[in-house]
Amino acid sequence: MKLLPVGHTRKPFGKDGFLKVFIESPYDEIIENLRALFITIEGSDVPFLISKIRINGNICVKFQGLHTPQALEFIVNRNLSIHVDELPAELKVAPSKSTSEFLHYTIQNASGEKAGQIIKIEAFPYQLMATVQNARGKTFLCPIHENIIQDIDHEAKILVIDIPEGLIPDA
Repeated sequence: MKLLPVGHTRKPFGKDGFLKVFIESPYDEIIENLRALFITIEGSDVPFLISKIRINGNICVKFQGLHTPQALEFIVNRNLSIHVDELPAELKVAPSKSTSEFLHYTIQNASGEKAGQIIKIEAFPYQLMATVQNARGKTFLCPIHENIIQDIDHEAKILVIDIPEGLIPDA
């Protein structure tokens, strides 16, 4: 099951079993179309079916079977995720060859300075993110987006990118 972290729960709101939640943008715009939210409890993502949503400056959610503030206490201040199948098409990254195309490529800047080797690639909404391991064994995330790719040498397995300032870890 593929889940996407999108925010966290806050505290109960009112006496009718509503819970304030924080949902990151752009996912806050689709909350009214979701059937369930997944709440992390003791390391497991547990689905909670949504029965009502109120948006009045805050996003307040009422879950099926939880009707009082006391019933909500065990899910206060927890991480929230949504199932990727519930994302609209514009927020999904279509799986394609590109998600593994640059695996084991070396990332370097235009002057030839090597940042490291791509050891993993993940599809995030709007772009791919590469986990890069530098020569000292440290890893960092690097966006793989057409706006920062300057050159690709498939034969030498080198990806030349405009590396954003502060992206590469020191020492």
